[in-house]
Amino acid sequence: MKRKAEEMGFMVMVGCMVGSSLAMAPAALVAQGAHFTDLDGPIMLDRDRKPGLNYDRWLIDPVEPGLWGGGTPELYGDIDHEHSMATRPN
Repeated sequence: MKRKAEEMGFMVMVGCMVGSSLAMAPAALVAQGAHFTDLDGPIMLDRDRKPGLNYDRWLIDPVEPGLWGGGTPELYGDIDHEHSMATRPN
């Protein structure tokens, strides 16, 4: 799609208004080679996923493996598991 857009004379932008690090991590891969990027959505959130993306001015550090899950409770420390939908009886 990027190549076709450029063939047609368009410039490519990858961005998001607001989204978690979980949404921005794949967008960072898609954004490689884009003319413009706007992937700072997680820094505008009151809370982001832990671990989240690490921003260093205009750069995003490589993704920590824990961002993708893995079932470790430390990743979900801010979730009230007792009252979450996943643990409620039917």
